[in-house]
Amino acid sequence: MPAQPGRYYPAAGAGCFSWRLALESCVHVDTVVADRLAALPLRVFREEPTVLAELKHGTSSYTLPSNFAVAIELAFARTRSARAERPRACAWNLTARWSGPGAAARPARFCLGPAGVYAKGKLYALPAGIVDMRAPS
Repeated sequence: MPAQPGRYYPAAGAGCFSWRLALESCVHVDTVVADRLAALPLRVFREEPTVLAELKHGTSSYTLPSNFAVAIELAFARTRSARAERPRACAWNLTARWSGPGAAARPARFCLGPAGVYAKGKLYALPAGIVDMRAPS
């Protein structure tokens, strides 16, 4: 989930939302949302997600997890929508350390621009307005 990571449990019709994926904040999920979540392939839910363990701009580290980090994680998770493109505008040159099953495949250096995240000659697009180009918090 973009605003706060979570898990969906179809049998119970419940969503549990927490930065640490704890079960302390579970709610009944609206049927329209539940139908959309239930349609996702099960492989999406079988393993822990690959997440940012550390994120830096120069020598400044950013608090993790955060909505800023989740936006970057989502961009790199959307590999099918990535396309070959050189950065047109780079607002933030960032370095990262990843944890999780896909950590080795994620870039350690990338650039954030208005169109999305650029790494290794590809643009991983973000929906318009998801990331503010001012200093992340």
